[in-house]
Amino acid sequence: MKWKPVLSSLCLLASASTILGQGIIHVNPQPQPYYTMPTLNGPYMSFDINGDGVSDFILNSTVYPEIFNMSSWLIPLNGNQIVTDNANGWVANLTIGDIAGADMASQYGWSGSQSVMTSIVFTVVDPSVPAYELTDSSNFTGQYGYIGFDLVEGGNNYYGWMQVYSASELAFGGVITEWAYSTVPNLPIMVGQVPEPATLGLLGLGGLTLFAFRQKTTRCR
Repeated sequence: MKWKPVLSSLCLLASASTILGQGIIHVNPQPQPYYTMPTLNGPYMSFDINGDGVSDFILNSTVYPEIFNMSSWLIPLNGNQIVTDNANGWVANLTIGDIAGADMASQYGWSGSQSVMTSIVFTVVDPSVPAYELTDSSNFTGQYGYIGFDLVEGGNNYYGWMQVYSASELAFGGVITEWAYSTVPNLPIMVGQVPEPATLGLLGLGGLTLFAFRQKTTRCR
């Protein structure tokens, strides 16, 4: 009789952890979406977050020769949104532990418009040579960073995060290495949060406890 409460508690705990795990989908995309030094023709890459066959975002790199500028943009599609930096309106670089949801920290906001990932500006310093000075700007350079996003479907919001890696200290490009999103409508997600890895361990522990309980019952006979 002493085993029954323990067994029941373990089963409930395993069941709860399973629900948490099923509420988040984690993806390592292949091929990985990327942005790089732009040309007059791109690159231009769309990608599908939830695997429904519909593109959710576009990474687009563009040259603006008339203003000596090269920029890379993240563009939400179909009413989706991304987290931007209120200081400059560019794509915000979140950190692990930040919350992506309806209520963001004061320095962030949601945007459904294309937002800058990188910007490279050439300034003429000597027209006779000619010589240029390069100024590059980005929230993602030489590091891993995180973008918050919102998949809008049927009037509901499905919040998620994607990881960006930029190997260069200059704003020359980067790659999206992974992402995760909640399958529960309107539920915020923590940046870096993935499905619970402890679920199988808890289920295994419950199975071992059940086996021990049966062995004990057999000996009592």
